[in-house]
Amino acid sequence: MDAEQHNVESTQRIMERGHFYFLALTFTLLGLAVETAEFHGFTYRIYAELGGWIALAISGITGFYRTDDFISVYASGAEKENARKDVDALGNVMRGGRVLIEEEGEIVSVDPMPLYEKRRRQFDKASTDIIKHRVGAGDKASAQRLLFIAGLALLMISRAWAAF
Repeated sequence: MDAEQHNVESTQRIMERGHFYFLALTFTLLGLAVETAEFHGFTYRIYAELGGWIALAISGITGFYRTDDFISVYASGAEKENARKDVDALGNVMRGGRVLIEEEGEIVSVDPMPLYEKRRRQFDKASTDIIKHRVGAGDKASAQRLLFIAGLALLMISRAWAAF
């Protein structure tokens, strides 16, 4: 494994751990907020408290959906790598003519071009899927962080109001 690949894998591990720590923190704070809530005083204080709960809950749920994107990116990445290997191998074979494959227990000589085109399309689709999931995950991450901050701000406002 070269240094660049090691750095990419290390970065992925750190990002995944950070995601799960943030997700756990979100639900921990939500639980603490619910557990320590006091409903008395100004109506706006109660609305701020409930708004904070809702924002933290939606932030946590968004985090769970981001986890699905990790799975999709890894599955598409595996498909892309398999298709790339096949495309490379078929590209080398195509220079030599026909290729032997096993179909229904028999070895058959086939033209490699249709196989090459099929795997090339699968490679392109996997590449597109990875980009789509990464963009979607980025949008969800932004929403998750924004809702987390909004939830904390609303809870702080609600708790600060209690002093008055």
